[in-house]
Amino acid sequence: MPYYERKCPNCGATYVKGDTYCRTCRTPLEAEPESKETELGGIRVSALHLFIDKNSSRYVEIFTKNKDKKIFFKLNWAAFFFNFYWMMYRKMYKYAAIFLAVNILFSLLLGALVITAFKPAIIDAAKILEPKSQYSATDDLHTYQNDDADYSDYLKRTVEYKKTMRIIQGRMYFWVILPSLAFSLLFGFLADCIYRAYVFKKVNKSEGGTSVWVCIAGIVIYQIISNVITSPLLEYILLKVALL
Repeated sequence: MPYYERKCPNCGATYVKGDTYCRTCRTPLEAEPESKETELGGIRVSALHLFIDKNSSRYVEIFTKNKDKKIFFKLNWAAFFFNFYWMMYRKMYKYAAIFLAVNILFSLLLGALVITAFKPAIIDAAKILEPKSQYSATDDLHTYQNDDADYSDYLKRTVEYKKTMRIIQGRMYFWVILPSLAFSLLFGFLADCIYRAYVFKKVNKSEGGTSVWVCIAGIVIYQIISNVITSPLLEYILLKVALL
């Protein structure tokens, strides 16, 4: 029976080989035959299973295969899609804070670079509406400021301007989404390596495991930071760059 499948006969709580009583209900446990337990990085494999908890067999197997590598790459789909939330779920608070800070800086820098790159195109698109000073708007009705103003030409210019801006915005979104996906993909490939460092460091110092509630708290924290700090700051930086 694998280490992580050992259950207390009284309460069903998980226990590791060598325990003489259940840590949850204190029920005495039957002694098991002595045998040399496998270790990984000087840590009992059973302790790793107990610390990792959910999906521990996957992680221990990956750690074992890459035990002689300081850095290894293995795609973790949960980390790729949920990165910050995945770290909060795994109780990797310090790593999650670092990731969040790096992600904010990356978003600000990427936004500034994209708006700078497309600024000439946006300026050229604005020229389509010139001379816009010929027209004024009162509610939903347009009036002419002089007899030479061609209102139909103005409408054509407006349609052309909107079409051009949609193309520009689409290209901007592409150059924002592509690097962001690449950033998440890189983290997804390094997530298991980072998690190994966390597990080996904390296995004898904390209970480990997972927490759905901490993950939910992470979602709230991320939304607050995104809406209160990141979004206004990004908008301010983009406005400053656009006005340069």
